[in-house]
Amino acid sequence: MLLLIFYFILLFPLLLIWGQVPYWLLKKSGSTNPFDDLLMGLIVLSLVSMGLVLGGPINGLTQGIMLFTTLSLGWLWREQLIQRWSLFKAAFKGMSAQRIALRLALAVPVLYQSAQATKINDYGAYYLQTIQWMEKFGVVKGLANLYPPLGLFGTWHSLTALCDFNQIGFGNTHYLNGLLMLIWIFWSLREWELAVFQFHRKIVLLISTAFILVLGFFFLTAPSADLPILIFSAWLFHRSLFEENKLHGFLALLVAFSLFWIKPPATAALVLGAFRLLQKDWSLKSKSYSLMALFPFLVLGLTKNTLLSGYPLYPMSSPDWLNLEWKVPADWNAVYRKGIASWGQNDNPNPAEFESAQEPVLKKLGVWLSRAGYKGLMNKAIFGIALLAPLALAWAMRRRQVNRFQLLLFAGLLLALSLDWLFLRQYRLLLTSTLILLLMGTYLVLNASQKSSWLASLAQSGGKLYWGLAFMLAIFAWVPFSAFREQSRNKNITQSEGFNSRYLIFPWQKFEHGELATWELGGMTFRYYPERGYCWDAPLPCVTRSHHAILLKSMQLEIRPLGKKPQDGFRLEKIKPEQLENAH
Repeated sequence: MLLLIFYFILLFPLLLIWGQVPYWLLKKSGSTNPFDDLLMGLIVLSLVSMGLVLGGPINGLTQGIMLFTTLSLGWLWREQLIQRWSLFKAAFKGMSAQRIALRLALAVPVLYQSAQATKINDYGAYYLQTIQWMEKFGVVKGLANLYPPLGLFGTWHSLTALCDFNQIGFGNTHYLNGLLMLIWIFWSLREWELAVFQFHRKIVLLISTAFILVLGFFFLTAPSADLPILIFSAWLFHRSLFEENKLHGFLALLVAFSLFWIKPPATAALVLGAFRLLQKDWSLKSKSYSLMALFPFLVLGLTKNTLLSGYPLYPMSSPDWLNLEWKVPADWNAVYRKGIASWGQNDNPNPAEFESAQEPVLKKLGVWLSRAGYKGLMNKAIFGIALLAPLALAWAMRRRQVNRFQLLLFAGLLLALSLDWLFLRQYRLLLTSTLILLLMGTYLVLNASQKSSWLASLAQSGGKLYWGLAFMLAIFAWVPFSAFREQSRNKNITQSEGFNSRYLIFPWQKFEHGELATWELGGMTFRYYPERGYCWDAPLPCVTRSHHAILLKSMQLEIRPLGKKPQDGFRLEKIKPEQLENAH
C-alpha cells in the first residue's frame, strides 16, 4: 500500500502536464477544481497510448521518449503549471483536521484494496495477456483469432502498459484504477466544498459519488475498463449539466470519444457528447473544427480494430469492408457477441446453450430479472431505476421545468440503457448507463422542486454521508465475505480476502498457477496451464485448452499462425470433420 502511494506520486506530474494539452490548444484556462487536470491528463494519455501501441510495442524505449516529451512540455508550460499547482495548494491550505481525516478515511481502504490479490476473473482471462501483447509486440494482425477479447485492445490497457514499471524491472504496476478512484474522491470532495449553497448540485454529486465508491470499489484489484467508464461518464455529466466549470464543447466530445476507445459500451458518454454538440454555447464553426480534430483519433481506432480483427468496429461485425486473411470468421464473431449477452443471464460458456436471437424480449427480461444471488439483485435495481426515471421526467414536465435539450438528453440516455441491455445484459456493463440515467432523473426532479429546507438539510449533512461511505469501504476492504456467509464465493469474485498486514506495504505481485505446458499449433509453440482455465501471465502466445476445444468442437475452427513469429499474426481456418480426430 505504501509503495502504491510512491507510485501514484510519480504519476502525478505526468497527468498534470498532459492534462494541460487541450487547454493549451484551445487557449482556455482550466477549472477552479485542480483535480480536473488529473482526470483530463488520463483522458489525453489514453488517446496517446492508442497511437503508441499502433506504432509498435510500448516498452522501455517508448517510456523514455514519453518522459522526455513530458519534461519538454513541462518546461514549455512552466508558468501555466505553476498557476495550476497553486490551485492544488489552495485546495489543501488551511484544511481542518476533520476534513483531512475524512480524506484519509476514504483513501486508505481504496489504497489497501488496490494492493490486494485480484479476484476479477477477466484479469486472468485477458487483461494480463492484452498488456503483455502491448508491451512486447503492439498491435498484431488477427490477434482476436487467438482469443476474442484480445481483439479489443482498449486504451485503458495501453495506458496501463505505458505506466507499467515492469518495463524497467520493478514488477507489474497495474494500479491505475486505484489512482483513478483516489482522484475521484479528492475531486468530489473539492467539488462539494466549491458548491457551497448549490444544494441541487451537491445532492447529484453525493449520489454519483456513493454509486461509484460502493460499486466501483470491486474493480480496484485489476485494470478493469469498467471503472474508468463509470467515473469519467459521471464527470462528464457534472461538467455538461452544471454551469460551474462547464467543459468546453470540444473537451466534452474528446472525453466521450476517448471513453468509446476505452470500452465501446460507453453509450451514456456518447449521448452526453452529442448533447454538448447540440447545445448553442459554442459556434457552428467551433463544432466543425472539433469534429475535424477528432478525426485522426477515429482513423487510429478503426485501423487498430481492423488489424486486430478485420472489423473496424470490432466486436461489431458491421461495417465489413475488407476481405482480410486474418479476419475473424463471421459465424465465430456472432457466437462471441451472443455469448456476451448470454453470460449476462446464465454464465454458461457453452455456445450450444447460448440464447436464441428469436426469443421474445419479455422472456429474456424475465430470465434476467429472476437470476439468483447478487447478480439478480443488481439486475432488479437497474430495472427499477429504468422504471422510475420516466416518472421523474413526467413530474418535471408537469411543472414545465424541462427544456428541449434536457428532453433530448433524457431520451438519449434511456435509449442508451435499453440498447446496452439488449446487446450486453451483464450488470457491470450496464452500470454506467444506469448511473447517468439516475443522475439525469434526479437532476430533473431537483430542478423542478421548490427550494425547501429538507433539500438544504440533506445537502448540508453530506459530510456525515461521506463518513458513512468511508466506513462501508473499510468493511469491504478488511472483512472477508466468509465472515457473513459460510459458503462464500470469495475465491471466485471480487471481494476482499480480509485484512493482511503485508498489503500495508507491498502490493500483491506474484501469480501462482502451477506448471506451464506447451503444444504445437501450425508449427508454433503455444503455452497453457493444464490446471487453469485462463492464461494469466503465461508467456506469449498462450491459448487455453478449454477455448481451443470450443473452437474445434463447436465451430470446427483451428488456429493458424500467419508466420513463424507471434508478432506475424494469426488466423482461423475451417477444418473438415474428419480432421478433428487428428486435431490436438
